[in-house]
Amino acid sequence: MITNESAMDRISVVSRMLAYQQDQGESMVSALAKTKSSLPAHYDDSIEAIKNIITGDEDVVFTGYGAGPFRIFAVLAGLIRKEDGDVSQLFIGAKEYIQEAVIQAREYWSGFNSLIAYLVVVFILAITVIAIFTKKVMPGFEEVFSNFGAELPTLTKFILVNESMFMLVTGILTLCVLICVASSYHVRKQVAQLRPLSSICRWIPGVRSLDDIYSYFLFVHFANVLTNARVEGVASFNHAKDLSMLTDKKTSKFSVWWDAVKAAQEVGVLDQEIEYQVSHINTLFSRQMILLRESVTLITQISLGLLIGLFVIAMYLPIFMLGSAI
Repeated sequence: MITNESAMDRISVVSRMLAYQQDQGESMVSALAKTKSSLPAHYDDSIEAIKNIITGDEDVVFTGYGAGPFRIFAVLAGLIRKEDGDVSQLFIGAKEYIQEAVIQAREYWSGFNSLIAYLVVVFILAITVIAIFTKKVMPGFEEVFSNFGAELPTLTKFILVNESMFMLVTGILTLCVLICVASSYHVRKQVAQLRPLSSICRWIPGVRSLDDIYSYFLFVHFANVLTNARVEGVASFNHAKDLSMLTDKKTSKFSVWWDAVKAAQEVGVLDQEIEYQVSHINTLFSRQMILLRESVTLITQISLGLLIGLFVIAMYLPIFMLGSAI
């Protein structure tokens, strides 16, 4: 059972050793034997886990956050066996593409997580300001003006009378914080496992476009591994599409790329087109992330700026009128 980061590190070492030996023409059986004899005894469980993946033994179980990337090994190995591909090529492909795909995916989504962190901080500050103004500052002005028999400014009075409305705003902002934290955790977990996002994420503003591109990103990398494992083009295409949960609707925003893949699959050069797209897919995600960051930041700054500005004005109006009230 692979359960923690140290186990993940060990299985990564084993897979690299196997890949290096296969590059030199060693068979998988021979490579496994040599790797087992050359590594310390505490690597035996990892070697056995990889052997189980290759042979289709379901005894290997991956649990825990850290072992996520290696879950896909078992899935891909099963598909390669099903299509009579070369399972021994899986670890060469995994070393060069799967691990690199995880790194790239984390880099892509790091911008999203940074944006989420920014939103959480801003929302918490807004909640704090609203709470202080409605519970501490405004009631104090009301008491002072009441003692002098004077009327509060209209805006200040409006906020005091409609305190429940602003508490509702606070509740909405709190909900936004919870959604941000949950979505960030979900993204980190799914990306670590190289799995598509939940369909629920598509309801979060701005995430739909990122999810579309991420699904296509997964499709390209899965297809790359499968074609390198000598799985026939149509089968690679279909399995990669299923694994990435890629739909025709998701591909509508980058139809040129999708058209190229479909054309390459039909004319029998899918492996070459996939290899090209693997090296260029990052431009799609980076461009969309920049657009999302700019739009979300602008909308957040304007909306919360107006809200906080409203409270600041409502606070200063009584101060300016305090002299006449006295």
